[in-house]
Amino acid sequence: MRSFIRQPTRLSVEVTAIGDPIASCRLVDIGLGGFCCETDHTIPAGTRLGLQLPSGDRPLHAQGEVSWCRRCGDDFRIGVRFVSTDPESRLHLVERVCDLERQRRLARGMKRGISPDPSTSPGH
Repeated sequence: MRSFIRQPTRLSVEVTAIGDPIASCRLVDIGLGGFCCETDHTIPAGTRLGLQLPSGDRPLHAQGEVSWCRRCGDDFRIGVRFVSTDPESRLHLVERVCDLERQRRLARGMKRGISPDPSTSPGH
């Protein structure tokens, strides 16, 4: 059973192993305990990773360790638990993912002609 609630997302992030870029990964979900991402190659359990999330002028960073790696279709899903990142920084990272996901969904809705505020739609 999970200790933390996970925020589903599809954001692209940069993942590094000991300073070497591995790949751009797509986050599947993130929580205060860690994250799950998809990539096109396997990463062994125990590998220490760095996560970089775009955030304006100052990207957010976190350190983690691969807990598991499983094939998922043509790609791999990787479960990573946060290590050496203080709880406040983890919270800020999760909040930023939530903000970016909300912005992405709003932009997608606006492209489809969906008003982000129900009071601005016709008939209100």
